[in-house]
Amino acid sequence: MTRTMMGRGLALWMLLAVALTPACGDDPPPAGTQQDPPVNNDDGPPNNANPNNEPMMMARLEHASAQTANMAANSRVDLKVRYIDAAGSPQANQTIGWEIVGQPEGASVDALQSITDSAGEATVQVLSAAREASFQIEASVVTDAGVTPIRFTVNVQSKEFASYRIQVNYDGARRYTNNNIKVSLYETPGDCAEFNPLQPGTALRSEKRRPDAQGVPMNFTFGNLQNGTQYTAVAVAFAAESDTVEVIGSFGCNDERPLIADGENPPVLEINMDDVLPQVAGTWAVTSRFNLTEALPEDVLNVLNPILDFFGDPAGTLVTLLLDVLQDQFGFDAGSVQNVLQGIAEDLLESVFDGNDTVRDILTGGADVAEIIRNFHLEGSIIIPAEAVAANGLVTGARLNYTNFGYRWRLNCESDEEFEENPACGDAFIPFGDAGLTPIEANWDGSVTPNLNFDPNTGRVWFHELSINDHNLDLNYGQIIAYLIEKVALPLLFDPTIDSLNALLVRFIDCQDIFDNNTLQTICGTAIDEVSNLLRSQLAGLSLNSNDFTVGTFPEQPCALYEQEDDEYGAPEPPNQSHTPKFKEMGKDIDHPDHGSLRCLWNAQIQSGDNPDDIIDFSGEWFGTKRFD
Repeated sequence: MTRTMMGRGLALWMLLAVALTPACGDDPPPAGTQQDPPVNNDDGPPNNANPNNEPMMMARLEHASAQTANMAANSRVDLKVRYIDAAGSPQANQTIGWEIVGQPEGASVDALQSITDSAGEATVQVLSAAREASFQIEASVVTDAGVTPIRFTVNVQSKEFASYRIQVNYDGARRYTNNNIKVSLYETPGDCAEFNPLQPGTALRSEKRRPDAQGVPMNFTFGNLQNGTQYTAVAVAFAAESDTVEVIGSFGCNDERPLIADGENPPVLEINMDDVLPQVAGTWAVTSRFNLTEALPEDVLNVLNPILDFFGDPAGTLVTLLLDVLQDQFGFDAGSVQNVLQGIAEDLLESVFDGNDTVRDILTGGADVAEIIRNFHLEGSIIIPAEAVAANGLVTGARLNYTNFGYRWRLNCESDEEFEENPACGDAFIPFGDAGLTPIEANWDGSVTPNLNFDPNTGRVWFHELSINDHNLDLNYGQIIAYLIEKVALPLLFDPTIDSLNALLVRFIDCQDIFDNNTLQTICGTAIDEVSNLLRSQLAGLSLNSNDFTVGTFPEQPCALYEQEDDEYGAPEPPNQSHTPKFKEMGKDIDHPDHGSLRCLWNAQIQSGDNPDDIIDFSGEWFGTKRFD
């Protein structure tokens, strides 16, 4: 058709439209029309100007049969279109293409193309299969791509098949607009009580998709379920997903199992999902190791350093302390006996060594004793009641009880090599009660959340992590140090009878050998008592009360929760296995060859003095093992 002929046809159509338009008002433009804007021209009035805003027709396809075709299984139905040009004239001998869109479930068309007849109509025949289906068939003009395609909807209803229509409901605290929800049908087991979401078996069919902005409820349809069948419907919502594992956040099940009969769809099944909480509740055996080397306040160091000096120069330190007391408290000119005291102390010290190189190294180096004093352990339990864990993973009202304190020393190991290789070798723990001390108790809040940064290549091989908010501890630090020195270090280094600073001074400083005068002997003995009492009283005052000592996990480094036992290390579950986590370990007491320490970290703070701004930060390591639920 030439441009001139199209222009004349358009003018004729417009005249007819004006003549037939009722005077009382304007009818809406017919279907298949559009209003084109004028084409502007720099040299004159607009081309194709349409000052009256009259509708302009385009070539188009029309439905010549019903737009929706409802048909039975194993039947046929004709779909028909009509192709007319811009002037409304039918177009014969034009090729119409037919395409199935969607899931026809075995249905087909008898031709992919057909030719329009003199009325501009073309027909295709749809052949349904035995299964139910709902799909579309699109018709288009092959010879003119500018003509907009149209579609028919085809519904196939079968007497042998029907659908389960499922509505998933959830009103819990979690938000699932950004996480997938999965609905599955299972032939067995029949009862929800027998269904194990950790090992669900093989589903007949599953569909997983993400909720819209409104979240749940969501609707799912499972078609072509054969007569005589029935299914348990299960819904899970994922709290976290990775390329390898899905972690269930909420779960629901419906075991009404309506029977498919006569191709009739049963009523809509509802599944109400409840939260699946991470199984972190229970009692955990916990060990914490603190390093106070860089964290002790100056007033504490002023007391502690002279004691540590003793383990680097036992004879010299004891003599100096004794001389100071004799000078300050008794006005005794101790310089005259300094050399005598020094000689006696060194002779006694040499007898202590008596070929024991380990003791000699400890008492001349001092590093080992300094380590057991500045690095101390706490052992106890974390108790998380079931009611303390909320639906959104928040933990409130959990408890932490430290019942034992401890230390690590190479003297408790069979060899130096084992001490260096095994971080637990040399550990020893003492009940607080045995030392006359009160166990440490604290309450804490926190949260259990999925770890969305799972990456086995970087060592983040867990899917949940525990955050513990800052909480205060009452720590009798000085009394612990005094006990470790008097009841642990001294008996191990010397003999079991040396279990106090006083006994140590008496062993090294024999007042009767130094002084002939009874008065001086008495003064010397009193000075020894004063030295030991002074050191003990100073240590006893080094307590870190609830206003001083605070611990919690680092915000950016929560504690990894592992599902493996012992020394296992890797992804919690096999790839692509949905599961509900049941944790066995908080961190691991492992130094991994690739990823370093797997222990959890404490973010600890000590307030030095009365000024709340005088804070000393330090860290500690800890780990826990599930004892019982």
